[in-house]
Amino acid sequence: MNLVVDNNRRKLIESMLFFTSAIKNCGKTRLFKLLWFFDEAYVKQTGSVATGSQWLAFPQGPVPGELIDEWGGFGSDINEAFEFRLTDVGKERLAECLVPQRPPDLSIFTRREIQILNDVLSKYRDISGEALSKITHDKDGSWYEVSETQGDIYGKISAEHILLKSPNRDQLLEEARYKASIIEYLNSIATDNR
Repeated sequence: MNLVVDNNRRKLIESMLFFTSAIKNCGKTRLFKLLWFFDEAYVKQTGSVATGSQWLAFPQGPVPGELIDEWGGFGSDINEAFEFRLTDVGKERLAECLVPQRPPDLSIFTRREIQILNDVLSKYRDISGEALSKITHDKDGSWYEVSETQGDIYGKISAEHILLKSPNRDQLLEEARYKASIIEYLNSIATDNR
C-alpha cells in the first residue's frame, strides 16, 4: 500500500468535490482548469503538486493525466462521490458534468491547501471553461513552455516547468526532492511492515 498515492487520490477527489459543490454545472474543461490552478498555485508555494496529478499539455490546456484516462469509466472511488451527467450549459451546448453526491471532506487538506482552494474558487468561479482554457495558454505559463516552445503536445508539465520563472525555483525544487525522499522512505517502511 502506498500511503502517499492513496492520500493524493483522496485530495484529488475532495478537490473535485470542492469545486463541483461550489459551481453548478461544472463541466469537464472547467473542472480540469480549476484543478490545474489549484496544483499550479501549490507548486509555486511548495515545489510539489497537492493532488499528485501528472499534468499533460493537451491542445486545450493542462489536463490531469489520470482523470483524462478515466473520464467516462471512473474507478469506484469517483463513482461513489459523483454522478456523471450531460448537462445543458447554454448556447445549445451539452457539457459532461460531475454532480457531487456528498460534500467535500476538507479535513484531508492543510490550511495552506484550503486557502489555495478558496483563492482559486474566488478568482475563477464565474469564468467559463472556454475562457479558463485561454488563460492557461498564457505565453509566460508552463503549458506554453511545454506545448509551444518545446513542441511537446501531450507532454508532461513538471514542477520544473511551473517554476521556470520563479525567483526561488531551485530552493523549492530542492525542498520537493527532499520531501519526496522522505515519503519514499516512509512508504518503504510501511511496505516492509506488512
